[in-house]
Amino acid sequence: MIILKKNNFRLYTFFCFVLLFLSSCVEREHSNVFDPNAGLDSLDATPSIRRSDSVIVITWPRAQSVEVKAYNLYRRVGGEQAFIKIKSVPNNIFTYSDSATAFDIPHRYYLTYTGVDNESPPTYSVCTIPGPAVFWVLDDLYLKILRFTYDLGFESFNFFAIWFPQNFTRDSKRNNGLVTFTSFRYFEIFNLQSAELLLSNSQIEAPYDCLYLPGQDVYWISDSSRGIYEVNPVTAIENFITTTAGKPTRMQYHADGWVYTLDKQYKSIRQYDLTGQLVSEYSVAGTKPLVNPVGFHVVDFNQDLYIIDRNIETDLLIRLKSQSLQSDTLMIADNMRQVLTDQGGQAIWVSINNPDDGYLLQLSADGLRLNELKGFKYIADFKINPYNNTLVICDYWGDKVVHVRQDGSKIGETKKRLAPHKVYIQ
Repeated sequence: MIILKKNNFRLYTFFCFVLLFLSSCVEREHSNVFDPNAGLDSLDATPSIRRSDSVIVITWPRAQSVEVKAYNLYRRVGGEQAFIKIKSVPNNIFTYSDSATAFDIPHRYYLTYTGVDNESPPTYSVCTIPGPAVFWVLDDLYLKILRFTYDLGFESFNFFAIWFPQNFTRDSKRNNGLVTFTSFRYFEIFNLQSAELLLSNSQIEAPYDCLYLPGQDVYWISDSSRGIYEVNPVTAIENFITTTAGKPTRMQYHADGWVYTLDKQYKSIRQYDLTGQLVSEYSVAGTKPLVNPVGFHVVDFNQDLYIIDRNIETDLLIRLKSQSLQSDTLMIADNMRQVLTDQGGQAIWVSINNPDDGYLLQLSADGLRLNELKGFKYIADFKINPYNNTLVICDYWGDKVVHVRQDGSKIGETKKRLAPHKVYIQ
């Protein structure tokens, strides 16, 4: 007869539970997924989505401890009532590229295995909303440059930055990116597929904003301490090109072949040709000089300028006709940060950050209030999707990026905590 002491009995009971748990895990792992009596209602090999635009790329892990003849992919789109098998692929292939049936509509997928005689239960399903863009995000929390799918549900790329990334631009010819670090007096060029660091440069005093000009195949970088540099995309060698000293920060490339800058020294919006020669300067609205321009946007099809001018008492949203120099004040409010127009020029969007919340205000072309999109803490940046006029919003204090339609309905948001500083659309 064996008598267990109290402590030994507790230890014995603990080991029994551990063995029971391990045996249950082993039993699940080695269960025959093709046996209808195995009691399995799902597989543990949930697929993943790596791309979601006009083509949706689905991947999945290799089946373990079971002989598989083929992998079967099922899809349900929008309001369809049932999943439909769209493809069976051989057992040595673990990815499939599916053409999106429609933009801005949910596409849901699951996977099954085909064995010698039967088909397995399904995996859990994954869902994506495909659309005509991917989004690049600068993150101040993890110090990364990230690429997200249209619905922001899947992160398909990340590049580790050396410090807080200031601005980013994409070289469409080589699929490279350039990122500036103003505090470090430094910029880097890296590959947007492999995330390999290619080149760097520390010769610019205060590299701030950056552009890639495809017609000239060069980068432009604004040095917020003195002017504009042209940078060779192959060597990263800089060349100072502005003959007029200033302190440019933000830059915008215009489709007609101009670059506009916000110049802090001259309190103006300046227009340059592609050789770096100053063409025009906009420092007056009506008869009054600009006091402190903090944001601007130039409309592609008519070169109208929208300027946020920060006065001592409040902010003014000014529309300036670049051809006639006529101007009108569309809005007076505190804490305006950014202004953009949609692709048709029918709507003006302004981000406003109050002490307690941030929101987007939609105005008509005549300056009438149309809509407000609320629920944000601090909007650090937003962009309008050029393909369908949806809005991508960096909620910095809300720790997320959100993608919405103009009526406010949500397409998606990032799943993990971020401190998104800037967003760019490809």
